[in-house]
Amino acid sequence: MRAYLLGLCVGGFLAIAVLAGGFATAMRLRPQNLIAPAISSVESVNEKFRFLRQRPDLDPQVVAVGSSITWRHIDGAAFSAGTGASFLNGATGLLAVHQTRALTRLYLDLFPRASTFVMLTSLTDFGDCSQNGTLFRPDDAKAYIRGEQAEVYFYLKYLTLARYYAASRIWPEATAPFTGGRWLDAFGSSPMQVSDRGLRYGPLPFDARCVEELKQFSNEIRARGRQLAVVVMPARPEYLAQYPDAAMHLDTVVDEAEPHFRTDGNLLVDFRDAELESADFWDAFHLQWSAVQRVSGELTEQLARFVRRETEADDAAECCAVQVVGQGDEDR
Repeated sequence: MRAYLLGLCVGGFLAIAVLAGGFATAMRLRPQNLIAPAISSVESVNEKFRFLRQRPDLDPQVVAVGSSITWRHIDGAAFSAGTGASFLNGATGLLAVHQTRALTRLYLDLFPRASTFVMLTSLTDFGDCSQNGTLFRPDDAKAYIRGEQAEVYFYLKYLTLARYYAASRIWPEATAPFTGGRWLDAFGSSPMQVSDRGLRYGPLPFDARCVEELKQFSNEIRARGRQLAVVVMPARPEYLAQYPDAAMHLDTVVDEAEPHFRTDGNLLVDFRDAELESADFWDAFHLQWSAVQRVSGELTEQLARFVRRETEADDAAECCAVQVVGQGDEDR
């Protein structure tokens, strides 16, 4: 019996060693074929965590949050230049409003200098807020992003070999700039410039609880001493014509949330009247990169004063703190 148990232990250690060696080899020789550790059930969340881990010096003043509407629709360079604030797009895909709240809590802890959070949104974010909003273990996510453990450790802890193998064959294509759905630019955005894919969406459900979640999101950000700007983005004209309830539901979001945001000292921008045509969309809700660049100036202009209000106040506070320290040193 003792020999049997010893054999099991040795076999187990050897299996772990082989798996760890395999991941280490893949990370060194073919990193372009290896997806991030599966800390979350959402692949794009995992990739965003890896993006942050690889950039330990990030210290943004503005963090974009949300799902694919935010992820694909911000020109980071134009936004940074227009607001004068350092910018990170922390959005991913496949998140409802309550899940965006959960991810934002992580960013609140990771980026203490981030005074403003920006969310671009549309009907896709308001489908179902009844499910569990927990997408990951916050302690593991923080430890991974901060580099507190070797990456191999997280591959082994969240071991899903079939998932890693299946993704390895498509990952180079999936991360190709502007055509791959999982590529990330220098700001963490994932803009797309692809052939028209039609509407791609049928009638979408609308969960009123998601509007309440948006209001609570506003409260939560203010309670943490930060500010939140939410931008309701346009949808493709043919989609709104075919599914008129969509426009009505978005009216509900704006009408119910905007007064609440104003009371909190936050900002809700109705951007649905932006000058966009059907050719600017590659599906019912997502814009081509060329259209994103074209409307970025107008969008940034609407947000710039709100962003500067907080970042300039923070900069002034830091300046005063430095002056006080300097004066104290001279007195000594």
